[in-house]
Amino acid sequence: MAGTKNFEVRKNDNDRDFQVGDLLILREWDSDKGEYTGAKLMRTVHYIFDGGAFGVEAGYCILGWKVDSDTRFADGLKQQITKLERRVEEWENLLKIQDDTIKKILLAREIERETVKALSIVMEILKERM
Repeated sequence: MAGTKNFEVRKNDNDRDFQVGDLLILREWDSDKGEYTGAKLMRTVHYIFDGGAFGVEAGYCILGWKVDSDTRFADGLKQQITKLERRVEEWENLLKIQDDTIKKILLAREIERETVKALSIVMEILKERM
């Protein structure tokens, strides 16, 4: 989702009254997986071409927007935030794994201490019997 496309063809039926100035949140669709990827862009509509002429079917429209430097900057920040959020999730997962590992190590040490105590008692008993 590079953000270089500056238009979108959309169905414009009665429930979608697109207007200049509308804010669009464009979500990337992965047609192979049949789901959204999580990538998003926000664009403000600057132009609307209603269908019914010039090869655009009635009931459809072309929404146009311009990508200005502020939008590029904001999109760049959003991409960086998304990357950082993924890194935080990765670190949280690693910390959870490490936390589980530490708990297992501490449990193993406690078992080892209890085993040493039990063996010491057994050795004392065996010494007394000899």
